[in-house]
Amino acid sequence: MERFPTQIVVALLYRYCRACPRSILRKEANLDAAEEGRLTVKEVMTSSVVSLHQKAGLGQVIEGLTAHRFGAVLVCGDGGEAKGVISKTDLVRAYLHDVSLDTEAGAVMSMPVAAFSQTAFLWEAIQHMFLKDVQRLFIHAGDPLRITGVLSLSDAAQARSGSCRACLPSRFMTPE
Repeated sequence: MERFPTQIVVALLYRYCRACPRSILRKEANLDAAEEGRLTVKEVMTSSVVSLHQKAGLGQVIEGLTAHRFGAVLVCGDGGEAKGVISKTDLVRAYLHDVSLDTEAGAVMSMPVAAFSQTAFLWEAIQHMFLKDVQRLFIHAGDPLRITGVLSLSDAAQARSGSCRACLPSRFMTPE
C-alpha cells in the first residue's frame, strides 16, 4: 500500500524539532524509510487509558475529560470491555439537544470503538485513522474489547516528526 500521502499529512501537523535526535532536520540522525516504517503502535501509543462505566453520568464524563485534559474517554461495560467512546464533540451535540448531565454515558457514546492492534506498524494505524476519519485509536493486545492504550494523531505526528514536549523551546529557534 502507498504510505506517502499519510506521512506528508502527519508531518505537516507539527513543526520539525531541531534539537531532538530523531528529527529529520538533523542530518546526523536522519531515518531512512525502512527504519521509519518499523515503528510499531506500541512504541508510540499512550499506555494510560481513562475509562468510565456506561452508567456514569455525563457530568462525570465532563469531569474526567477536564481533569485529564483529554479529547475523549472510553466507555466500558460491567466486565471492563470497551463499549463506546464519548468525545468533546459528542458532549457538544448532547448539550445542543438539551440532554441532562444525569444522562448515562451509554446513551450518548459513539459506537463502535475504533480499535487497532498494538503490534501493527505506525503507518498502518495512521492510514486507518485517515480512512475511518477518527482522531484516535484505542489499542489492544489481541482482544479488541480489552483496551491497553490510545494512539492519537498528535502522538503519531510527534513520532513522525521527532518533536517532543521535552524539546519544545527548540521549536522557536531561528533557522541556521
